[in-house]
Amino acid sequence: MGNFNILPIRITDNNTTANIKSVVEGIKLAADQGARVINVSYALGEYGAVDEAARYARTKGALTFIGAGNSNSLRPIIDWPNLIFVAGTNRDDGRWVQNSTLGSSWGPYVDLAAPADDILVADPTLLPNGLGLIDGTSFSTPLAAGVAALAFSINPKLTPDEVEQLLKSTAIDDAANPGRDDFFGYGRLNAAGVVQGAVASVPEPGTIGLAAIGAAIVVFCRCRRRGRTV
Repeated sequence: MGNFNILPIRITDNNTTANIKSVVEGIKLAADQGARVINVSYALGEYGAVDEAARYARTKGALTFIGAGNSNSLRPIIDWPNLIFVAGTNRDDGRWVQNSTLGSSWGPYVDLAAPADDILVADPTLLPNGLGLIDGTSFSTPLAAGVAALAFSINPKLTPDEVEQLLKSTAIDDAANPGRDDFFGYGRLNAAGVVQGAVASVPEPGTIGLAAIGAAIVVFCRCRRRGRTV
């Protein structure tokens, strides 16, 4: 079902430090290269210029996803209209929290939530076998981006607005606290629901192929390694 191209774009210097200008340039470059989904696993202090770059990307047919942050605190960020902020959940589908200063950040800007706890990754620096478990919204964000890529793959004619609506309308809401909230946004990522919605949007499933579309663009992933390998 999923048939994508991945285009890594580096936005950091040799010290793994990025700035707003490099993120903006990375988003625009990805959009100009035909990306349908752009992932930015990097927390910034200001998002005005980044939202404008994401608006440009949206006019090119792309959605931009960005990590909610790992400070385990309220972040005073507004709900930027062109950015999809993804918070993190734990193994029990609650908010991911590691300790008092490390966990999924929250605020009125959060749109969705996805797994951020004990994510299995491949990294050659992790001994002994290059695999390890890592936490953070740097990993929940590309999971949400990947589901958006699935939707575009099933129906390349979907618009960015339509895919964003699929993500939000199918998200699994908290029964104890229905409606959007600052911790999970519209709810937990529902890959099956998005796929079903995308399939239903195809007018003639027998005549429309699942095309390769250049999706799930990983701009950069700045993550915290737990030092635990599997």
